Amino acid sequence: MIRDFGIQKIAWNTYEIDNKKVKGKFRMLSVLSDLYEIPAELLPPGSDQSQFQPTFGNISRFLNEGEKGESDKTPLTQEEFSRRPREDITSFVKNRDEPLNEYIVLGDPPLLLTTQMKLARISFVRFRWNSFGDPILVAESNPTHTVAPFEVGKDVV
Repeated sequence: MIRDFGIQKIAWNTYEIDNKKVKGKFRMLSVLSDLYEIPAELLPPGSDQSQFQPTFGNISRFLNEGEKGESDKTPLTQEEFSRRPREDITSFVKNRDEPLNEYIVLGDPPLLLTTQMKLARISFVRFRWNSFGDPILVAESNPTHTVAPFEVGKDVV
């Protein structure tokens, strides 16, 4: 069952990358796009709290301060992406800021859904650059979430 929700607080994840080819601040915003409530009949016996399966949409931004490549205005297709080699640069992430995001699950009573996206791996697509000459980065992340009663009186943004 799809549940309606409102945004309480969202923020960008920020990662400082320090590598010869990839240097700068990578930012990623993971926004809840759909929220599915698991039907009560599928929950373990005795489970008294609602359980949810969130779906996220991601937006990212990166401006390279390291080596620039040849500007390429053609979009990277899924086929090209799957055959291009990638280089894992996760070990070059020096600082991480992975804030909590909060959503209000509408209903009676309303619930507070708190999410966090943790970076698992970040790679760049080798021998391919975007229209600014910056490397194309691929971030893989793991979401976590918790559900708690929502304090009535808090404003929904």
